[in-house]
Amino acid sequence: VDRNRAKRLMREAFRLSRRQLAPDVDVILIARSGMAGRMCQDVIADLEAVFRRAKIVQPEGSQAAPHA
Repeated sequence: VDRNRAKRLMREAFRLSRRQLAPDVDVILIARSGMAGRMCQDVIADLEAVFRRAKIVQPEGSQAAPHA
């Protein structure tokens, strides 16, 4: 149950944050035990921080085409 909740949280966080990604970037997410009890907003903030740290965020003002 906890693992499935973690996967759902990460999927939703990615869905809401993927517009910030540079085009042609692939991301692999792995749930760890620290996900227990986290809220979606926390996961989104962590994911966006990882995007910035990995330097895979699109430049300001540019919009990627929506992914299907």
